[in-house]
Amino acid sequence: HRELAAISALRDQVPEVPEVLAHGENWMIMPLYENSERFRRSRFGLLPLPAARQLIDVLERLYEAGWAHLDMRGNNVIFDERAGMKILDFEFARPYDSLPASFAESYDIRGAPESLLQELSSEILSNVTYASRIESLTGLSYESLRHDPTWQQHLKRMLFVPTRVVPRLVRRELGTRVRPALQHLRRSASLRLRRIVPDRLTRRAISELHTSKRPGKEPA
Repeated sequence: HRELAAISALRDQVPEVPEVLAHGENWMIMPLYENSERFRRSRFGLLPLPAARQLIDVLERLYEAGWAHLDMRGNNVIFDERAGMKILDFEFARPYDSLPASFAESYDIRGAPESLLQELSSEILSNVTYASRIESLTGLSYESLRHDPTWQQHLKRMLFVPTRVVPRLVRRELGTRVRPALQHLRRSASLRLRRIVPDRLTRRAISELHTSKRPGKEPA
């Protein structure tokens, strides 16, 4: 069981990894954690800045322990009032065969190599870089989160919402509501056209039939 192996290897080194209360061949039981109101993401999906910093610190400690999480996303991080931050879902976590030279080059930041993606055979991991998965939680690039002063981080997060989050929400809205509505209109128009054309052809044929049956003048 890959997830159990990862948690067992990391639990004592990284407190943010949840403990396993009991487990069997194909199951395990972990404590029930509840997200604290103090650390809930904003309506635009951003973590509070202290939580964003802690998240990247946890991923760095996983790297230092020789592991990559490989599936970090908003649903896989929780902030319990008593237990603190917990990182969930270690289904795809893997130990490094050869540790990257720095955390900035780790799989959770740069992405996993193609050979590992093929081995895991999962489309979920096709794009697991910091920029594609974690930046939407922090509102900052990796370099900014690690090196910028606090005031600059707050300013960049303020700009992140109108320049990155809002356009994404608009595209999502177009995809979920506007585009299906337009497709429905096109289908309706197409069906209406298919009904109209035969009706017009029928009326034309009847008209020509009546014309052909009118008595003509006898030849002299």
